[in-house]
Amino acid sequence: MPTSSTVSPVLKEKATCLPTSSTVNPVLKEKATCLPTSSTVSPFLTETATWLPTSSTVSPVLTETATWMPASSTVNPVLTEMATWKPTSSTVSPVLKDTATWMPTSSTVSPVLTETAMWMPTSSTLSPVLTETATWMPTSSTVSPVLKEKATWMPTSSTLRPVLTEMATWMPTSSTVSPVLTETATWMPTSSAVSPVLTETATWMPTSSTVSPVLKEKATWMPTSSTVSPVLKEKATWMPTSSTVSPVLTEMATWMSTSSTVSQVLKEKATWMPTSSTVSPVLTETATWMPTSSTVSPVLTEKALWMPTSSTVSPVLTETATWMPTSSAVSPVLTETATWMPTSSTVSPVLKEKATWMPTSSTVSPVLKEKAT
Repeated sequence: MPTSSTVSPVLKEKATCLPTSSTVNPVLKEKATCLPTSSTVSPFLTETATWLPTSSTVSPVLTETATWMPASSTVNPVLTEMATWKPTSSTVSPVLKDTATWMPTSSTVSPVLTETAMWMPTSSTLSPVLTETATWMPTSSTVSPVLKEKATWMPTSSTLRPVLTEMATWMPTSSTVSPVLTETATWMPTSSAVSPVLTETATWMPTSSTVSPVLKEKATWMPTSSTVSPVLKEKATWMPTSSTVSPVLTEMATWMSTSSTVSQVLKEKATWMPTSSTVSPVLTETATWMPTSSTVSPVLTEKALWMPTSSTVSPVLTETATWMPTSSAVSPVLTETATWMPTSSTVSPVLKEKATWMPTSSTVSPVLKEKAT
């Protein structure tokens, strides 16, 4: 919680830690409920975790197995996480390493991603600023990592208000490729009462100081109802960073799983519209994102329906696209194959597009070129 007594905490956690047997062996079970501080809002998530040493001699290495699920008993768990926390050296320095595997709770779906992260204070005096270095990779050993992220989390002021600033650099894992984008984001509650709605303001820019930022995004994330169901609504405004240019588009999107069993397929329904209230929305998009096979390979298939928002106008185009790396080594170049066609089955497809997105030079400068046929 914040150190100032005038600022209420964002989340409350109620946890019960107990030994796993009456003989009090060094294994602990924790059951925690994370909920907003307002008593009128039901809990968001329930976590059940088991913490235990990795050996019978109780070394300073811990293994955690956790299940995250909505607080409603009618919704199946979404993800299971298995993580190992350990010091980075045998002398137990204040640096921790976390190796975690994220997977759906269904045993028929193989894990999707493995994350290896190192958390450490930014100085030897253990200030409240943390640095995280994480590598995200598919769980298949034949696919090399895709991205490395280095992020610094810190309070926005020395008084430790409940607002956090994140500075992250996203880069390919190859040491010969320079970083592509730098993101600066501020996460904060939307009101002084710390309601369960968050506002994110992010600036995306190339890593070169000679290139001005490209886009600013301001988004509000909120549950779709006061009972905090597991469906989220996002309202985002995308605009150029120049104050002389008015915002371009507003996006309203609802993210939800495609079935009550919370499978790993997501549906997104988004409305794109100009920010001027005098202009009616332009397009509505309904998209389904899913892996291309049951083994969850790192290739995704997207099927989207684009249509005007007026109910008197029939849909215009259906897009089916496959996103994949251009080689098995998962280089930072992507190939997209898309088919655009009218939604009427009596009209043959109009265009097929094959596009390759790549940096403009072998050093991966922050400019991208697209080559399409």
